[in-house]
Amino acid sequence: MADEILGVLNLTEKILSDFGFTEYEVYLSTRPAKSVGTDDIWQLATDALVHGESPRHQELGPLY
Repeated sequence: MADEILGVLNLTEKILSDFGFTEYEVYLSTRPAKSVGTDDIWQLATDALVHGESPRHQELGPLY
């Protein structure tokens, strides 16, 4: 899953740069108060998001 997330992030960065956006902040938004799914599934997804971003060496903003 982390590889897919990294691919989406790379595509997003390419699109942003194509439109001239070179400075932006990345925030990781996690499980809202009202959500569907188990704690385990949400933890798996959050971990994949964190590890998908890590190879890009970009500092993540606060977790929400």
